[in-house]
Amino acid sequence: RETLVKMATILGSRYLQYVIKEMKELLTRGYQLHVLAFSLHSLLKGVSPVLKEGDLDSCMQLISMIVKEDLFGLPAEEREIGELVAKIPESKTPRSLNTYEIAAQFLSPHLLPDLLSVSKQVLEEKQNARVARVVEEVFRRVGQGIMRNSLFTAPALLVFVHGLVRESIPLLASNTGVTTTLVQSSAPPQRSNIYLIPPAPARGGHKPVSRGNMAAHIVTEFALHLFQMNLKHNKFDSSSEQHLGMLDPFVSLLSQSLSSQDIKVTSRAALCLVWVVRMPLPSLVTQIGSIATSLFDILRRYARAGAAVVGNNRELVVAAFKAMTVVVRDFPQYEVEEEELRHLLTFVEEDIMDYRRHSTAFPLLKAILGRKLIVKELYEVMQKVAQLSITSDSDGVRSQCRQAVLQFLLDYPLGKKLQTYLELYIKNLGYEEQSGRESVIEFLVIVFKKFPEAKSCTCWPRRWWR
Repeated sequence: RETLVKMATILGSRYLQYVIKEMKELLTRGYQLHVLAFSLHSLLKGVSPVLKEGDLDSCMQLISMIVKEDLFGLPAEEREIGELVAKIPESKTPRSLNTYEIAAQFLSPHLLPDLLSVSKQVLEEKQNARVARVVEEVFRRVGQGIMRNSLFTAPALLVFVHGLVRESIPLLASNTGVTTTLVQSSAPPQRSNIYLIPPAPARGGHKPVSRGNMAAHIVTEFALHLFQMNLKHNKFDSSSEQHLGMLDPFVSLLSQSLSSQDIKVTSRAALCLVWVVRMPLPSLVTQIGSIATSLFDILRRYARAGAAVVGNNRELVVAAFKAMTVVVRDFPQYEVEEEELRHLLTFVEEDIMDYRRHSTAFPLLKAILGRKLIVKELYEVMQKVAQLSITSDSDGVRSQCRQAVLQFLLDYPLGKKLQTYLELYIKNLGYEEQSGRESVIEFLVIVFKKFPEAKSCTCWPRRWWR
């Protein structure tokens, strides 16, 4: 293999397809299939330093056939047999996933759908958990390769992702309209007193119904994840008319994805909206209402009190909170209704008491305060936040609570209620825990510095200075 890599490096990428073709024609059965896939990875890894984007275009079909057989064919089944793995060193660690990553890095953008179609086809034929896990890992590796492919410019990437999502969304719940049928027993009714032992109950019940296309869920989640990563790395210029024009159609697709039955798809769509809502896109003006409604539905279902927020559910709740925070904070055209604001404050009140959810609760609270939204429940929530700024064991939580309370006191017309909040801190100057006393002092120092002089003179009763 080392000699083969050296020869291929000397010959250059023009002859790479002939080398792979000869390998495939010579290694055709038994243990040779494991050797073929392993050698293909060694060859591509060895010549990758001299490859340029587009050099593997002529080899794409050959590479696809080899890695498909290795991951989903007879070699994959043989790897599950321990005795065979011990006899064939090349079968211990499948390298075809790495091969996918290298191929995506050096393929032209127009060939990537063909590379992915092989795995999609296998998943549509064999819809089971093992194949689904392998396909998800294949797509993840392809995404890593795409991120290093310089031919994937912003326009090329947007066209690629939009095509995948638009094709998959109609298939996400293609079978949800199927009605279930109850299977009835054909046996005639019997009198209950004929037999000492009652007859076995008839087998039947509701037939299971498929909830959409498994391949569509995985493809959509992959495409949205790739879109999110490029948004996160600022690959799209919000000041470019070309980029904004190509990003605008994604608003509708993301809005539809929020209604998916697959939690991973919904989570990715919400995380994409965290970045998309900040951009000046025309479709947001008309779609923001439905987006906010979908986010509220997600929070009502998964973030309610007592709900088990773990695993994928937790990722979904965090993503929905982040998206809702950005909608409230960065999209002033969206008017938050009083009932919606009450729901948001309920979520905030629950989450600030849960140390696992502080990262989402405080940004949402600050977004509400930044918009100066108000309902009567806000005063109760802020009273609890003020108490938490003293009693919490965490320095970070106490600091964020102090910032939120200070913002509330400065920006809201509290009138006589202002003294109520200040008295809370004055009375806790002798709090039993040192951390609480220090937090009170820090807050009062900030109040003296930040409050306007005229306001400071009127809000401190004379008895406090005696």
